[in-house]
Amino acid sequence: MTIETKKQVKSIIASIEGNLYDALNDKEALLFVKSMNKSLTDTIIDRKEKEVMYRLKKCSDHERPKLLLKKQKYAPKDYPHNLKVGDIVHVSYGFGYCSEMSDGHYAIILSSFCANMYFVIPVSSKPLKSHEFYYDDLSISANDISGSKRKSYLRFDQMGSVHYRRLTNARFGERENIGLNRVVELFEQIDIFLGLPIDKSLLIV
Repeated sequence: MTIETKKQVKSIIASIEGNLYDALNDKEALLFVKSMNKSLTDTIIDRKEKEVMYRLKKCSDHERPKLLLKKQKYAPKDYPHNLKVGDIVHVSYGFGYCSEMSDGHYAIILSSFCANMYFVIPVSSKPLKSHEFYYDDLSISANDISGSKRKSYLRFDQMGSVHYRRLTNARFGERENIGLNRVVELFEQIDIFLGLPIDKSLLIV
């Protein structure tokens, strides 16, 4: 990094620090700095892992065991392997941009693994008023005062692709999947929300 770039970075950091103190509350400020630090750290680790994977393609049999151990070192902790469409995971969204999803939320996997990404739909305790759809029997849902399960609303407005490093297991123990019937039902709701002609016969779960 050049001296001039370092000066620019320091100036931007000073501006960010001022905004943190003046415009955000304690919780928001901590979420911002922690999520930015995680984003930077995870990206650095991800690049190192990719470098090891590239070397694995060309290494000798003698080098392979050492490189495999190194790759394992860069693997994310508590990452839910072998995910399927319909699985419930926890997503670390970090500090959300404007009204985008922020902090940690449960989400349902809607795609297979592709280019290090999954397409997910977040689950929230707050409904999307323009398209209110929910489940009231998911294990991730907390109980209300009466002991009944609270509604888990699907946030169609916040659907999107997330990097696998944002994902962790939803709970300890067996992974929860919403099941084939609900997956089909969910894609039907997405079809209605987006207004796109989706051929449901092509859906593979």
